[in-house]
Amino acid sequence: MKRLILIVMLMMLPSMLFALDDSETLLVKAYKVSHSTEPFLNLTVIDSITDGTQLNNVISNQTQVDIGEFVNGYGVLLGTLPSNNAMLGDVAYGNTLFSYRAEGNIEGTFSVTISIGRFAGKEHPESFIDGYYELSSKSVGYNGVSSSLDAEVSDDGTNISSTYDGCTISYTQQEMFGQTSDANDTVVLTTHWSVDNGNNTSYEYTGATWLTREAVFGVISQEDYNASPNDTYTAHVTVRLEVS
Repeated sequence: MKRLILIVMLMMLPSMLFALDDSETLLVKAYKVSHSTEPFLNLTVIDSITDGTQLNNVISNQTQVDIGEFVNGYGVLLGTLPSNNAMLGDVAYGNTLFSYRAEGNIEGTFSVTISIGRFAGKEHPESFIDGYYELSSKSVGYNGVSSSLDAEVSDDGTNISSTYDGCTISYTQQEMFGQTSDANDTVVLTTHWSVDNGNNTSYEYTGATWLTREAVFGVISQEDYNASPNDTYTAHVTVRLEVS
């Protein structure tokens, strides 16, 4: 028997604040977004590979996400690893493994960096299972209000922005390719966005809660999986939110 486990650690710089408030009805889960008149910034990671029983918040360091049950069943997770210059539309196998949601009511320049290591065996540490990972399904907006959403394609990529009451959240979706852990022992995926309230201050209260979401899509190497001995294989994942 082979088990594949992601061990997830969340980091926030300069502050570490985590919000969890979910409800469940007939296996349909919804998440309540924070709201405050005081400045705040939250990061939530969601276990998104699902057969209808997942979609759980990862709320603490070293939380385990077991994806072993989905390898040979739901989701066609195993496959041939795409090349490093592949993009989502070119990938025949794989599934969304987890996603993150950042929310806040302050302006500034933000980034999320996701680091994913190789799957290494517990009893056979010399045995590795590689994967391919890329970012997908980016969205930006404001909580509970109607806001304008603009998108334009330029030489730098696709610029997405949303404006509400004089506050603009902007994200540039550059032509970022996926990465494989056999080419790099640790895959590093980074995304950036900015929130501007129309003044020259930093960390100023915006008056509305903004949201940005993104998913991590993955393919697990079928060749490595078939050739590896029975064991529990873990890959360490770090999700870090930074403000600059």
